[in-house]
Amino acid sequence: MKQKLINFFEATGLTWFVPIIRLVTGEEPKEQCTEIFKMLGYPAIALALFFMTWGYLSTKIKTSVGALPSPTYVWSQGEAMWATHNSETVRKSEAGELEKVRIKFNTLVTERRTLEENGKATEPVDKKLDKLLSETKEKAELYTPLVEKYATIKEKAEKEKAEEITAIREKFTKAGKFDLDDSGKPKIDVDGNPQLAEEALDEINYKQNFRVAVYEGNLVRVYKSIQGSYRSLINKVEKIEKYTQIARELASVSPSTGHDKKVASNNRKRQAFEKQIAKPNDYQGNGSIVDYIKLSIITVVFGFFLAAFVAIPLGIVCGLSPAIMTALNPLIQTFRPVSPLAWVLITIQVIDGIFVGDNALQGDILKNTFLHSGITVALCSLWATLSNTALGVSSVDQDHLNVAQVLKLNWFDRIFKIIIPSAIPYIFTGLRITLGVGWMVLIVSEMMATSRGLGWFIDQEYQNNKVESLANIMVCIFIIGIIGAILDRIMFTLQKLVSFSDEVSA
Repeated sequence: MKQKLINFFEATGLTWFVPIIRLVTGEEPKEQCTEIFKMLGYPAIALALFFMTWGYLSTKIKTSVGALPSPTYVWSQGEAMWATHNSETVRKSEAGELEKVRIKFNTLVTERRTLEENGKATEPVDKKLDKLLSETKEKAELYTPLVEKYATIKEKAEKEKAEEITAIREKFTKAGKFDLDDSGKPKIDVDGNPQLAEEALDEINYKQNFRVAVYEGNLVRVYKSIQGSYRSLINKVEKIEKYTQIARELASVSPSTGHDKKVASNNRKRQAFEKQIAKPNDYQGNGSIVDYIKLSIITVVFGFFLAAFVAIPLGIVCGLSPAIMTALNPLIQTFRPVSPLAWVLITIQVIDGIFVGDNALQGDILKNTFLHSGITVALCSLWATLSNTALGVSSVDQDHLNVAQVLKLNWFDRIFKIIIPSAIPYIFTGLRITLGVGWMVLIVSEMMATSRGLGWFIDQEYQNNKVESLANIMVCIFIIGIIGAILDRIMFTLQKLVSFSDEVSA
C-alpha cells in the first residue's frame, strides 16, 4: 500500500507527499523531516515573503483607481465572489421553481379551455386551479420573512462597518492627522470639517471598500424579485379566473343588445392573459465566477482537442515525408508567432459569416462566441503538437521500421503499431505545451470574442474602473494560475504514463 501511494504521487508530480508518507510509516524520520522542510518549507517561506512584499507595496503604490489592493482585500473580494455564486445558485433554483408553477398553471388553463370548447364539464380543473392558486399565494408570502431576516443581517453588518469607519476617523482626528495648508492650518472639506491627512483617508477608504454580508444582501434582492414574479403570476391567473367567470355569466343570460361585443371583448382579455402565462420565463442572469470558470475550461478543452485533431495527423504526415515537411515549414514558421488578437478577429468574421442570422448558434454552450474563442485557442496552440509529433515520427528507430517491413505490415498497421507508439512521448510533450499555450490564449480571445468566460469577466471588471474591480481581476489572476497549474499536472501525469523513461520535466 505504501509503495502504491508513493508511485501514485511520483506519477502525478506531487512528490512532496512522498516524504510525508515515509515519515508516517517510520522510515528515517530525520531525513524525511529534512525533505519535508525542503519541499514545503522553502515554498512557504517564498509565499510568505511574496505576500509581505505585496502587503507593503499596497500601502505605497497608487493606481488610477486608488491604492493597490492588499492581499487581505483581494481575499475578501474572493469571498464576495463566492458568496455571489452561492446567491446566484439560489436565484437559479428559485427561478426554476417559479417556472414549474407557471407550467402547472398553463397546463390547467389550457386543459380547461379545451374542455370548454368541447362542451365538457370543467369543475375538476377549476378545483385544481383554485388549490394551486391558493398554494402559490401562500408560497409568495413565505418570502416576506426571509427578506426581513436577511435585510436585518445586512443592515447590522453595514452598521458595524460604519461604526468602525467612524472610530478610525475619530482616532485620526484626536491624533491631529489633518491636511494642512501653507499657513499650517487644517484645510476644510466640503462638509465644513477639517480635512484629514492622506494617510487617514487611505485607511478609511480601505475599510469602506470591504463588502459585508454579500450573500445576505444578494438574497434580499433575489427573494424580493422572486416574490414580485410570483405575485405577477398570481395576478395574471386571477385575471384569467375573473374573465372566465364573466364568460360563464354572459353565457347564462339571454342575448341582448351588445351581448356579442361583450362576449368577444371578454374573450380577448382572457386570451391575452392566457398567452402571458403560456410564455416561458427564461432565466435572466449574468452567471457567477464558477459559471465563467466552467465555460473557460470547456472552451480550452474544445480548442485543445481541435488542435490535437489537426496537429497530430499533420505532424505524422510531416514526420513521414521530409518533402512535405520542407514544403509546409515556411507556413508553420509564419503562422506560429501570430498573436491571438489577430487570429480572433479573423475567426469572428469567418464564424459570424457562416453562422449568421437564423443560422447563428444559440445553445447554452455551443454558440458563435464559444466557437470564436475555441477555434482561436486551437489556431494559436496547435503548432507545438504538430512540431513535436513530426519530430517523434521522424525519430522512430529504423530497426523498428525494418521489422515492420520484414513482417510485411500494411501502411495502417505501421502507423498505429509502430510509428505512433514510438512517437507518443514526443506527442504528449507537444500536447502538454499546447494545453498551456491554449489556456493563456483563451483569456485574450474571450476578451475579444465576448464569450462569457474568465477573459470576458476580467474585461468587464476593467471597464468598471474601481478598486473593487481591480481586486476582482487579481482574484481571477490567481484562479487562472491555479487552473493552469492543475491542467499542467494532468498532462504531466499522462505524459509520465506514456513515456519510456522518468526524464519528464515537471
